[in-house]
Amino acid sequence: MATNTSVCAICDLRHVTSRSIHWCPECEEALCTECSEHHSLSRGTRSHKTIPISQYQSLPTFVTDLKQFCIYHNEKYQQYCMKHDCPICYKCIKEHGKCTDVIPLEDVIGEIKSSELFRDLEQSLGDVLENIKRIRKDRENNIQSIKTQKEEITMKIDRIRTRVNQYLERLKEYVIIELGQVYDNYNGRIQSTISSLKDQEHEIGKCSTEFENITIYASDLQTFLGMREIQSKVTDNESRLKSMIANKSLDNVDIQFTIDEKVSDILTSIKGIWFNHC
Repeated sequence: MATNTSVCAICDLRHVTSRSIHWCPECEEALCTECSEHHSLSRGTRSHKTIPISQYQSLPTFVTDLKQFCIYHNEKYQQYCMKHDCPICYKCIKEHGKCTDVIPLEDVIGEIKSSELFRDLEQSLGDVLENIKRIRKDRENNIQSIKTQKEEITMKIDRIRTRVNQYLERLKEYVIIELGQVYDNYNGRIQSTISSLKDQEHEIGKCSTEFENITIYASDLQTFLGMREIQSKVTDNESRLKSMIANKSLDNVDIQFTIDEKVSDILTSIKGIWFNHC
C-alpha cells in the first residue's frame, strides 16, 4: 500500500492530524516539523538524514516504491546476497545459508553515488540522449532536404512544360503522381523514425531527470536498486538505436529527377522519366 506522505506518521499513530514537512528515507516515514526535530535529537535516529517532503515526492515512483525493510520479516536490510542479487535482513540468513557470497550491505552501497558504476550510468544517459537528439535532428534535416528536392523537381517540370504541348501535360500528371508516391513513401518512413526517436528522447530525458533526482535525494540503497531500472532503459534504447542502424532506418534518402538528355522531339523521342532514390 502506498505511503501517505501528506500526514506525519508519528502524529498519525497518536491519532493527531499534522501536515508532514520532512521525510526520513531510513525510517520511510513522513514527519511534521515538531516530530522531525525530535527525530534529529533521538539517539536511535539522530544519524538519519531527513529531506523536505517535496524533494522526496520528486523521486520517480519506482524508487520511492523500493523498501529498505524486508518485506517478509519487516526487518531492516543489513546484508546483500550476490548470488540472488538482492538485499536481505538478518532473518533471511536461514534461507540463504548455502549462498557463499553474502556480504554486508554497506560494502555494496557504500559511496554508490561516487562509484564507477554510477558514473558509467550517468555517462551512458548523457551519451544516449545526445545521440538521439543528434540523429533526430539529422532525420529532420533529411525531411527538409527531400522537401526542397521535391520543390526543385516540380519547378524543373514546370519549366519543361512550357516547351511542350498537351502530351507533356499528361506526362506531368504521371511524374507528379510518381514523385508524390516516392516522397510520401520515404517521408512516412522518416517521420516514423523521427517519432520513434522522439519517444526515446522523451524516455531517456525522463530517465535523466529521474537520475538527477535520485542523485540528490535518494538513499544509497534506493540509488543502488533504482540504477538497475534506469540502466535497463538505457540499454534498451541503445539496442533500439543499433537496430535502426542495422535496418538502415537512419540512412539518408535523396530524390533525383532524370530525363533523357537526347530528347529532340517531346512527342516522339522521349524515352523515359524516373526517380533515383536510395
